[in-house]
Amino acid sequence: MITRCFGQAIEVLVAFFSVLTAPVIYAQSPIPFEQDTHAFRFILHNENLEPIRSLGAIRPEATILIFFGDPKSLDKIFHRGLLNDFVRNGGAIFIATDRATDGVLDQDFNIGVDGRAVSAGNSATAYGNSTDCPVVQFRFPGDSLAPKSKLPVATNRPSFLTKEERSGFFAEFPKDSTIGNRQPRSSEMFFGFRSSSGKGKILVLSDHSVFINGMMLQDDTGNFEFAQNCVKWLMAGDSGTKRTKALFVDEGQIRQNFEVAVQHVPNSAISPVYLVNNVIAKMEDDNFFNRLILQRIPIGRIISALAIIVTIAMIVYGFYRLARGSYHLELKVPLAIHGGDQLVSAGAIVNLRHRSLIKTNNFWEAARELARDCFFGLGPESQRTALAGELRTPIFAVQGGWFQRRRWQRRMQSLWRLAHESRPQRISRRQFVQLVLKVEEIKSAVQDGTLSITGRGDFA
Repeated sequence: MITRCFGQAIEVLVAFFSVLTAPVIYAQSPIPFEQDTHAFRFILHNENLEPIRSLGAIRPEATILIFFGDPKSLDKIFHRGLLNDFVRNGGAIFIATDRATDGVLDQDFNIGVDGRAVSAGNSATAYGNSTDCPVVQFRFPGDSLAPKSKLPVATNRPSFLTKEERSGFFAEFPKDSTIGNRQPRSSEMFFGFRSSSGKGKILVLSDHSVFINGMMLQDDTGNFEFAQNCVKWLMAGDSGTKRTKALFVDEGQIRQNFEVAVQHVPNSAISPVYLVNNVIAKMEDDNFFNRLILQRIPIGRIISALAIIVTIAMIVYGFYRLARGSYHLELKVPLAIHGGDQLVSAGAIVNLRHRSLIKTNNFWEAARELARDCFFGLGPESQRTALAGELRTPIFAVQGGWFQRRRWQRRMQSLWRLAHESRPQRISRRQFVQLVLKVEEIKSAVQDGTLSITGRGDFA
């Protein structure tokens, strides 16, 4: 028995070593802040969990393995049976992914993730009125993993768990949720599974976007508190002991440092902004501010003051309009040039125009031409719309989640209106520089496939 356990421990260590040294694990790629995991790593650091850097420090009874995103990284570490042995020997494992699993997770625990996206049946059971973000429903009242603040746990294009037995499921999606546009055969689609096997624990969720910054740092979700509860449950060991180390594999990359800037994450499970907003809302419901003003200042004096302010404003506006409408003799205008030989060259005129733009600090014409050139170079559909002079935007597709699509929609709408707006508006030098950077970012997004033009349509 001792020899078998020792052999299994060696196999686990060898498997860990292969993953720790694999190039794909260390591959770095820029991740937008809203899609990164600063808030979750802050929780790990705040709970004094030590990131695993040395193979000699791995002991199942003291270790939590955390896998977010790519399920293949789990299969590179464990072979069939080793995952089960790791948990039974006191280890804890936390898996969150919305992608299909068909490896050791399914084989050792007979549970997996389907991979197809779940949508909310209506906006009432979705976060932010987006059906791509169904909220989680806990099956049992007072569940230790549920946020005590009663705020909803919001997902972002999640999948659902598959398991023959119903035991172990603690959270599910609303009954009217759909898979794409189709109703599932069963009204039950589960989000969370947990189990204690031997001395160890296992926690599986069908969405890792629950723990990205864009979902955890919202003041109207309970995602941050939910993540805290999950980590604390996994840390609790047998007979009052605690697991003190964690291996965090995020999208195939090992996070070797849990320290993050504190200003990026809330200091408590409930955001202070949320608490302040609740207090102010309660005071408004009680008509506190109006009663306070009326107690201090009589209503007649308030009306008199408002009348005086409105009268002064109208007088100032009248003088302004009068001054703008009067005739002014320009004394500093130079005399007309006599003789064709003294006419300025075309290059000089361009220079004068350029100086005029700088002097007036209005780059509207140049900005409009830049915006038109940008859309003209994005593809055939955009070119046809631009040549026709139609105030119709190209239909475009964005590779990314709900936040990415919303961000690009606002950006393309603003740029298209600037390109086709006939009424001049003031654009400062600083705004023009920002526009140049925005156009370069759009072109880069089209080149790398993040943004693609698919047709023509209208912005709502």
